[in-house]
Amino acid sequence: MPHVPSIALVHVAKSQLKLSDENYRAICARVANGKTSSKAMNGAERIALMTEFRRMGFKARPGRKQTPRSNNPQVRKVFALWGEMARTGIVRNGERAALRTYVKRMCGVDDPEFMDGDQAINVIEGLKAMKRRGGDRAAKGSG
Repeated sequence: MPHVPSIALVHVAKSQLKLSDENYRAICARVANGKTSSKAMNGAERIALMTEFRRMGFKARPGRKQTPRSNNPQVRKVFALWGEMARTGIVRNGERAALRTYVKRMCGVDDPEFMDGDQAINVIEGLKAMKRRGGDRAAKGSG
């Protein structure tokens, strides 16, 4: 079964399509068996409503992923390096779970937030070395 859209996504679509409240409720009633509110709809009705909004031109934009914020500047550096390497393709999986696996392998702690100063430096230097090797491979491949 398709993913049931959230009520928030329905309202994002309403806003993007610049629908007045009156027009929005009329579309809801037409698509969802007389229900004029997305909150009152079941999953199938909400799917039908979003299908109608897509037909009308709604395009979902991917949300901006939030980078975890840490009070520790070294941990922020680890996240920044990992994210940069994911964007450039050096790291195939830019997810936090993959970073936790890397940190666990490097220094034995389960999350970057748990690293002490020396462990953080080792992880940062390891990521920098990985980034250099990735950049070296890209330069060799293009030449």
